[in-house]
Amino acid sequence: RRVTIASFYMDETEVTNYDYRQYLSWLVHVYPTKPEIYKNALPDTLVWRSELAYNEPWVNNYLRHPSYSNYPVVGVSWVQANNYCKWRTDRVNEYILVENGYLSLDSAQRDGNTFSTEGYLMNHYNGVPGQNNERIRWENGLLLPNYRLPTEAEWEYAALGLIGEADGELLTQRSMYPWSGAFLRENEKASKGRMKANFTRGRGDLMVMAGALN
Repeated sequence: RRVTIASFYMDETEVTNYDYRQYLSWLVHVYPTKPEIYKNALPDTLVWRSELAYNEPWVNNYLRHPSYSNYPVVGVSWVQANNYCKWRTDRVNEYILVENGYLSLDSAQRDGNTFSTEGYLMNHYNGVPGQNNERIRWENGLLLPNYRLPTEAEWEYAALGLIGEADGELLTQRSMYPWSGAFLRENEKASKGRMKANFTRGRGDLMVMAGALN
């Protein structure tokens, strides 16, 4: 059935293993006495296992090894993904407030004493001593809204690649990838010829020439 959706923003690429490892490292640092919080956030690496296949290298290496840092994180449940979205919202808004001089960076955050956007809007945090202590409110427009998972309709719309310029009611461009242009390989001298997307070019073709991972 045909539906109408409001305008929305979406990341151009998936959340990477590198992004998610930053989240895991933060949990270890902030909750040293509650290791179960870190364990509950770990992706299920066993999703790689399948019958009659030897995927143990991916089970053991995909999340942690630097070769896969820019690959999408997998094995994350709906609950884990929503927890990551909330964490990302708080970290981004905390950074915005610190960068604009409205909040001091607290590197000693532990357990329940962590910054949250909701807590800041409820006046639970003090400003920077000796600086402008104006309270930033939601209506100031400085803080970003919550990161979240897209709805099914939003995901379908984004998957169509309708990111070109609109000429009246006509869309003049459809893109399969988040960059403009028709080329799939890098043109910069340092990385010339490398593929710009992670995919398999042929059945079983995972390493190509000289062991360069697809």
